[in-house]
Amino acid sequence: MKFSKIFLFTILAVFSFGFISNQVHAAEVTGTTSLIVGSTPLPTSPVGTLVGFDCQIPLDSSFCNTTLTLDITNPTSGAATNITKNVPINNTEVANGITPTAKADIAVDYGGTTFYLNHDGNTLASTTVGATCATGSWDGSKCSSAPVPVCPTVIQPAGFCLNGTLSQIMDSNNCVVAFTCVIGGGGTTTCPSGSGQIYNAASNKCIPSSCPVADTNTANTCESLGCSTFSACPTGQYLSADGTKCLDGLKKINVIEN
Repeated sequence: MKFSKIFLFTILAVFSFGFISNQVHAAEVTGTTSLIVGSTPLPTSPVGTLVGFDCQIPLDSSFCNTTLTLDITNPTSGAATNITKNVPINNTEVANGITPTAKADIAVDYGGTTFYLNHDGNTLASTTVGATCATGSWDGSKCSSAPVPVCPTVIQPAGFCLNGTLSQIMDSNNCVVAFTCVIGGGGTTTCPSGSGQIYNAASNKCIPSSCPVADTNTANTCESLGCSTFSACPTGQYLSADGTKCLDGLKKINVIEN
């Protein structure tokens, strides 16, 4: 039996369409076809950056202002966003919100401040911004035009506080101006720094280091010891009017000494 080519093509086309339709229908029922099934991408965690620039503190001020710029990729919708610092206390807020991304007029303390970008309860980034004096120098509380004081060199007098506890006396510029010596179990005595004096426990006085307390030998004058005057005399003696020698007995008043 002979069939025309047109008849055979028609039969083949109808058969093929029926087969494909049945396969697609079966796949729809069983859910195995990739033609009708899509996929949803997994969520990505937020990431962020925070950038700030160093600034200079003007005279008579303790801080300067900078601009912090933030950027958050894949932010969590509706989540809180803020920028904090840990001075004067932890988590001190300086700005909030994702927009605007540039946060202006953020105060930076002398020496520098570290800022933290927080989003949805997590810290995403941090940056440290430096701050120095534009002119002048830091006086401990602000940038000042006054020069930083130069402390004089103060040398502990020789022989001072050999058997006690030594401490220093400071002036308003934090310069050492004197030494204090606490003798074990006794009081506190102070001798002027740089005076060349030392504390004498026997007399409880500051005496010149080159001129000790005179002994009972009245011939032991200051001239013989190479100093100007005695600072004290032993018990039972008194200091002459010119301070150069110790005299026996109690001091006489209105008596001219030869």
